[in-house]
Amino acid sequence: MEMKSSYILAATFLFASNASAFTLLGATTEVRGWSDDEILFHLNPTDCPDNIASLLAKARAVWNSVPTSRLTMSVGTETNTTIDEINNASATEVPAILCVMDMAGSNLDGSLIPAIAFGQNVDENGVLNYGAIAINVDESTSQSLTLMPEGTAIAVLAHEMGHILGLGHSTESKALMHQDVTKRKSATLHQDDSDGLSYLYPRHESAGDGLMGGCTIGTRTHAAPMDALWLVMLLVPMISLIPGLIRRRHQYGTIPSAK
Repeated sequence: MEMKSSYILAATFLFASNASAFTLLGATTEVRGWSDDEILFHLNPTDCPDNIASLLAKARAVWNSVPTSRLTMSVGTETNTTIDEINNASATEVPAILCVMDMAGSNLDGSLIPAIAFGQNVDENGVLNYGAIAINVDESTSQSLTLMPEGTAIAVLAHEMGHILGLGHSTESKALMHQDVTKRKSATLHQDDSDGLSYLYPRHESAGDGLMGGCTIGTRTHAAPMDALWLVMLLVPMISLIPGLIRRRHQYGTIPSAK
């Protein structure tokens, strides 16, 4: 009875640890990420600050640091793609990155939006193939990226890149993909962010692109992976069996082997 209770207690803690965390981009089909292992972000430099290339490079490096993902993000060719072209689904160099000098003129709220990912589209197989990021550089608004400390600006850009990659908002408050990113001082990833990216883009040698490469999307959340603490908690009841087995061995002698 005591041993049974120990297993029940361990199982309770285990399932309690599987809290909701990363989500995937909402759509009407399954999201399986972009088809290529390398994604090229194409920048329209018009109206962008002088340090935009450096900020974007550091934002890409955040996601490129995940060792369990096959994905690499790189700088693509410059583009003259506009917001209207993105909205009309006529842009050919995607994902694109644009700087917006007049947020109100683009029907965007500069008091709330430092940057926004938009225009994402998936094909009939759930593969992402379209999208862009609009960056607020309108210094008449309170959320202009140009008014933010560098660490916060990089976090904002990396967050929006996460949306382009297929990730939704995370319920983990410490995750880069949590909805409130403007209060962050740096663009460090939480394990939940790494798990989300690896779910969409797992390394080829570990699991290929089958089961781990996609899931039902929308508001569906995903259980956080079991970490070392929970493995230890599962092992404790098993280890506690050892003294009892030793006592039985001394009491009854050597247990005969099966024939």
